[in-house]
Amino acid sequence: MSLSRLLSRTATASRVVRPAQTFNRRWVPRAMYSAGGGLSRESIKSRVLETLQGYEKIDNAKLSVSSSFHKDLGLDSLDAVEVLMAVEEEFSIEIPDAEADEIHTVQQAIDYIAKTPEGDYLTLSQSGVLVTSTDAAEVKAPSAFLLSPFVYPLYELRCSLRIMKHGIAFRKFSRTSSHRMLMLRNLVTSLFEHEQIKTTLPKARDTARLAEKIITMGKKGMDDNGARDRAAAFLLKPVALSKLFTTFASRYAERPGGYTRIHKFGNRQGDNAPHAILELVDNPRDLRWEMTSRAIGWEASRQKLKKLGTHEGVRVEASDILKVVNSERNMGHGQKGILRPMTRWNLQKILRFRPSSAPQVISEKAAAYSDEVIATPMVMKSLQEDTREKNPAARALRMKAGHKPLLDTRPALDIAKAKLGPTTSRPAHRKRLTITMERAFNTRSLRS
Repeated sequence: MSLSRLLSRTATASRVVRPAQTFNRRWVPRAMYSAGGGLSRESIKSRVLETLQGYEKIDNAKLSVSSSFHKDLGLDSLDAVEVLMAVEEEFSIEIPDAEADEIHTVQQAIDYIAKTPEGDYLTLSQSGVLVTSTDAAEVKAPSAFLLSPFVYPLYELRCSLRIMKHGIAFRKFSRTSSHRMLMLRNLVTSLFEHEQIKTTLPKARDTARLAEKIITMGKKGMDDNGARDRAAAFLLKPVALSKLFTTFASRYAERPGGYTRIHKFGNRQGDNAPHAILELVDNPRDLRWEMTSRAIGWEASRQKLKKLGTHEGVRVEASDILKVVNSERNMGHGQKGILRPMTRWNLQKILRFRPSSAPQVISEKAAAYSDEVIATPMVMKSLQEDTREKNPAARALRMKAGHKPLLDTRPALDIAKAKLGPTTSRPAHRKRLTITMERAFNTRSLRS
């Protein structure tokens, strides 16, 4: 039997041929697959650490198995994605986005790789060949098996398919190279012009990668004469070019990297594509800055109301919040304070490269939001009392879904219902009487 017939996909009988000693795995077509026994946890650990040591933004002195990508190694979300991509390339695997979002430490990455099914057999469903560490044999199976990445259950073979990522350097977006590059140039230009854009998640990730490189050109513009020419050839609008070498170069002068941030924004209505907000860090409409200031105001108000137990005459001053901000920004991991650990971590990140006046500004924003949070239940209560005086049968005002007033101890499920929750049933409307000629001369029908 020739090698071409041995590796064909046209077989229909359901049988497996014993592996032959004459065919080595290097003869398998498109030999982009790694075969072999399962890796030990120690080898996985050493390879992961070796991969991370080669990343330029990681301090090897802080790197350990228990290190966190964000807290210990100081990586932002984009850097963490690049680190996981390097791990994927090292082990020739692909981690789904939903599971990659749950990997925050080196130990979690090692555990994920260790739990992937390993064994002495690999099934190449593309060519219908059963491959071991040394041999190859023809697999005669139904077409459903050949088109499926899973092992045919009749044979009960423990297999894993590890596809090496050849030629997958970036996303193609179903476009030609010129169309794809023009689209990404347009997105980067819009990002520099508005400093915050909304697009799909895959486009945001590739746009962020290019934007980081262009901003690095802007920082080198004073010393590198060719940087301005290269940036001008890439960007599509002069306004973006001028901001690159003035605003962005001064804003990110002390920041070593991580100039962009991606916020997941649900799915798009219609095609259900994952949406994301891509923004430049420390821009005037920084989402993390706004949400962190609100979180600080909410938690500071809650802490003060816990002590007093009433909303009347309570106000959190900006000076009090400034003391909280100055103490929390210097706390380490595991220390207890007024703010929650996630809020404290966000506060430390947004103040890391901002000017010295930033704590005062965020304290004033937090105090303003604290006044709004404290006043909202009082205003709703007064509106409800006025409405009941005018109409005793009026319904009580309800907060929007997900909103939680201070000192509220209801479970999250009841709060999430809000206006969508069960309501009192309305009285049924009486059926209108329809007058017809027959009913007009029939008294019994009118009485009924």
